[in-house]
Amino acid sequence: FPSHDMEGGFAPAITNPPSPKLGRSKGNCTWYASGRAKQWGRNAANVDRLTGNASNWGNQAINAGLRTSRTPERDAIAQWDNGHVAIVEMVNSNGTVTISESSYSATIGGPLDYLYGTRTIPASNPTRYIMP
Repeated sequence: FPSHDMEGGFAPAITNPPSPKLGRSKGNCTWYASGRAKQWGRNAANVDRLTGNASNWGNQAINAGLRTSRTPERDAIAQWDNGHVAIVEMVNSNGTVTISESSYSATIGGPLDYLYGTRTIPASNPTRYIMP
């Protein structure tokens, strides 16, 4: 994967992420996805059209005329209407995608205290993919 060190000035900074954070977490998913999409080279002005709660990013993207799909692409924003976003790091040949994300737990009450992490999920899991 490209380096997560943000020398280009994009989020996530190594420390002091912006508010709102989730409790004592080190970051949040929208802050991370915005910065990581820009780091991958996605159009910064289009990425900046996606604001607020992750649950709204799908409709914001559609209303802004950004390309969305149910088919993943590397460096796309994976978006869930229930309120999460992540970045597709790899599209795998077995129908999964490897995503990177910040401060999300797949289990209620699970750990949120990480700046970023990766996991592999079914490609059909996100509501949509946004390609800003």
